[in-house]
Amino acid sequence: MFVEDRVRVTSSIILFAERAFEDSVVIVSRCVQIKVRKVLDAWGKPGGGMFEGNLGHLGDYDECVNLDIPELKDPDDPTKHQRGKYCLSQFQPLLPKKPQLYTLFHEIPELANISAKGTSFGATAKNAHWFYLLRFRMGACVPSACTSEDVQNIMSQIPKQLHISGTTEIVNCETKQSFTVTNGQIGALAVIALFAFLVFIGTTLDVITVLRQGDDPEPSSISKKTFYRVLVCFSAYSNYLKLINVTQKEDTKHLSAVNGVRYITVTWVIVGHSYLYADYNQMTQAMRLSLLPPNFLFQAVGNAMLTVDTFFLMSGMLVTYGVLKNQEKRKGLNVFMYIFHRFWRLTPPYAMTIAFMILTPILGSGPVWKITLDPLIKNCQANWWTNLLYVNNYVNTYDFCLEHTWYLGVDMQLHILGLFVLLPLLRWPKLGAFVGVVLTIGLAAVASIINLIHDFPPSMLGLFPDPEDRVFVEVPTYFKPYAHAGPYFVGMLLGYILVKKPKIVIPQWIRTCGWLFFSALQCSVLYGAYRWNNGYPWTPTIAAVYAGTSKLVWSFGIFWMLLVCLTGNGGIINRILSWKFWVPMARLSYVFYLLHPLVIWVHEAFSHHNLYTSHYFWIYNILGHYMVSMVLSLIVSLTFEAPFLALEKILFGGGGGGRDRDSSRESTPPLKKVPELPNYDSELRTRTFTHAKQHYEGHTNGGYRNGGEGLYRPTRENGHQKGGQDNGTFCRL
Repeated sequence: MFVEDRVRVTSSIILFAERAFEDSVVIVSRCVQIKVRKVLDAWGKPGGGMFEGNLGHLGDYDECVNLDIPELKDPDDPTKHQRGKYCLSQFQPLLPKKPQLYTLFHEIPELANISAKGTSFGATAKNAHWFYLLRFRMGACVPSACTSEDVQNIMSQIPKQLHISGTTEIVNCETKQSFTVTNGQIGALAVIALFAFLVFIGTTLDVITVLRQGDDPEPSSISKKTFYRVLVCFSAYSNYLKLINVTQKEDTKHLSAVNGVRYITVTWVIVGHSYLYADYNQMTQAMRLSLLPPNFLFQAVGNAMLTVDTFFLMSGMLVTYGVLKNQEKRKGLNVFMYIFHRFWRLTPPYAMTIAFMILTPILGSGPVWKITLDPLIKNCQANWWTNLLYVNNYVNTYDFCLEHTWYLGVDMQLHILGLFVLLPLLRWPKLGAFVGVVLTIGLAAVASIINLIHDFPPSMLGLFPDPEDRVFVEVPTYFKPYAHAGPYFVGMLLGYILVKKPKIVIPQWIRTCGWLFFSALQCSVLYGAYRWNNGYPWTPTIAAVYAGTSKLVWSFGIFWMLLVCLTGNGGIINRILSWKFWVPMARLSYVFYLLHPLVIWVHEAFSHHNLYTSHYFWIYNILGHYMVSMVLSLIVSLTFEAPFLALEKILFGGGGGGRDRDSSRESTPPLKKVPELPNYDSELRTRTFTHAKQHYEGHTNGGYRNGGEGLYRPTRENGHQKGGQDNGTFCRL
């Protein structure tokens, strides 16, 4: 019976296709007063695998928009002829109202009588909830004189012929047009051109100076000028040498494991986002997606949202470590500079990422280009300011610009909240520790209570396929600082320990037990979602406890790993995480995090055909996303990030010119230490600010200094360029 039903349905589709094309030709002929058959070759046509989720039938977009129809005159302008117009239609069957938080295993109660039957219609009814997420897409190619209403009349014939009730909409219609840009895009291009010009000038000056200087160790007179130092901050040559420099100072070499943790974590993030941001409507056998969340090994991807708390822990650790180290040299904390420093470091590449998002319409086109990118671009055009003020996780949160940047808002807010622990920690360590414990417990309780009030699941599980449901859960919980405060304050505790007890000796048996215990803790929260992703129910209490404690428990495992590695007890794990290869890669991790979703979205928007649903093709895509993101990160870092890191020291750390700002009256000023900023930096990029002994010329003797002393010439030894010392193991990561 089941086979007979499938044969009957398939035959109906074939018969309908013939009738639909005949009807469409008649409608098109009414649009243009003549039958045009060759445009139908570019139409999307029903293909195989529809019962398995192959719902995207896009046709040939390029063939359609490149089509010239000289025999048909444009009704609005008889001097011009018509062209092909590509329209994308979407059809959704008539279903009951979409339930909140439906799962992969949801069955629509109203269709229970049909789904219980062993027929093809029964199987379709059983999986009808997929149409809450997916749409039947079909591309139509018509002469440009046809309107969207005409195309809607054509495409609405499809469900009518099959006697299926539903809604047909034309999401967009396109013809080949001349290249145009908006005012916002012109502004973004102007800024990019300005920075490109500065990079060209800075690099040219830098290279010319190096060539003219030759083997002379004495800096040239022009290199003492402020304008020269500012321009050379944009030198791609010097910035690249700084980026790839892996030399490490002995006093910070023990901190190098941070590089490996950062690199591995950001790689984990891009794997998770590649699955999360995929366009499931453009996949053949999309029904196979239901096999992913229940898979035990896939929990490392499906529950990868825990990994972001590794960044929050490192952020808290490095902020505390930098501030306390700085207090050993001078007393007091400039709160304004504490906040402004973070803003200065994070905002330039962040702003350019938003600009790149606004520029994406000029990069290409395709059948799903507009439907994929237009909503994202619209939100960025309207709400970019919430990102640059770091309030995007509280203001217009359901119309966010760049979903993944909620993280930067939370990090900035935790950076400020951390002052309530950091300030007392400087003078009254016990009080600071007490405040940190109270905030950790209190905010974890807030996360649990909110989860309980809203009756949310334990986490945003892969069990929930709908992006709207994901946002519904994430905005009040995951996108807020109280959900991640615990890992941040655990990181502050670790930073305090590293300053006060940098050489802790941990016995072997404690190390062994610690690795086993904390690894078990992390696996319990990472793979604890396995039963839930297989459809087993949870109680509200269990969900609330998991929501409030899972991130904290995960951070305990990272706390242990960094503690033993950074205090010299990590053994082979520390040697792996301290591999020098991680250093330049980790320095790019912040920009990499910003850019990689744009690479994924543009790749999805470029799609002209469906992708086979398999891990092989997913891994292939992930590798492509990774390499493209890394190359773009290098360009953006050298253009929009590294110059500001160097400018910061000139503007706030040493003044301009070749003389110390406090010794302007002296003809030969004494050696003085350059005032330094505390080490307040992001979780994705951390630096140690070192004192630089300054000569009377106003230049330092080192090569690569954490985050920019200005781009000074490296010293030379025996006629060869000397790289100098690194500014710390986890500098400018």
